[in-house]
Amino acid sequence: MNLFRTITALAPLGLLSANLQAGVVVLPGETIGTVADAWSSTNPGQQGWYFGDIRNSGTVGITKTYDRTSAAAAAAFPGSQGSLEFNLTSGADKGGLNQYFNSSAAVAAFPLLDLVGAAYDWFRSSSSTNSAGQAPALFFSIDTKTADGVIGVKYEPTYNGFGSSLPTDAWQTSTITGTTNLWSWNAPGRSWVFNIALQDWKTIYPNALVTGMGVDAGSGWNGVFSGAVDFITVDRTGTANDLFFDFQVADAAVPEPGTLAIWGTFGGLGLIAARRRRRGA
Repeated sequence: MNLFRTITALAPLGLLSANLQAGVVVLPGETIGTVADAWSSTNPGQQGWYFGDIRNSGTVGITKTYDRTSAAAAAAFPGSQGSLEFNLTSGADKGGLNQYFNSSAAVAAFPLLDLVGAAYDWFRSSSSTNSAGQAPALFFSIDTKTADGVIGVKYEPTYNGFGSSLPTDAWQTSTITGTTNLWSWNAPGRSWVFNIALQDWKTIYPNALVTGMGVDAGSGWNGVFSGAVDFITVDRTGTANDLFFDFQVADAAVPEPGTLAIWGTFGGLGLIAARRRRRGA
């Protein structure tokens, strides 16, 4: 299943800011990834996005269930709605979406020292019956350039001030700074330690590269979970190096005549991805 197809002729679209970088896709229909799509080689991964670790009955995809539409998307595509929705039915389920930074993607790998911070919005539905402290997480893949190899570090709200009972039925914003705790599931000697901050990881691995990022939910989340993610921002050194992702579905999107020829060659679901200044807390 194709997950994203992306327009690369960006400047004429004039969306979000002068720092627009990665691409715009807002096209008819919702697309849901299931376990059959996990790590799928049939996903070409334009702009680096792929369905990631999807397990059992877990699903992830851009839908209109929990709308989180940016002003820029609403202005460019009237009627557009959407966010990245996760649904899990048991502790065996998981859903994830990954963005890879490499020479063939929209964003190249960059030094960990250049990662100033990040932010994302998340939503936990009150229909969820899993642990009240669990919500979708934001993670980074890091090539340590040491014998430790590639590791992952993850932000979770519950370890960063939100406590063990997260808000429900309202969008929340999490902001990652140098002092924010990011835990790792595979860093040798530092796995499952929940008080290592971003600035500490930079000290531990000063030559590391950030090679990707993603969002996921599940794996051991006993019970049912429903929620979403949107407005993912990555702040890198230099004001023109920020990344912003707004997940959208626009059943009634009508391109401007000047972009219609480009638009007609793409199909699938929606994503706005652009560089801009990091959103505040």
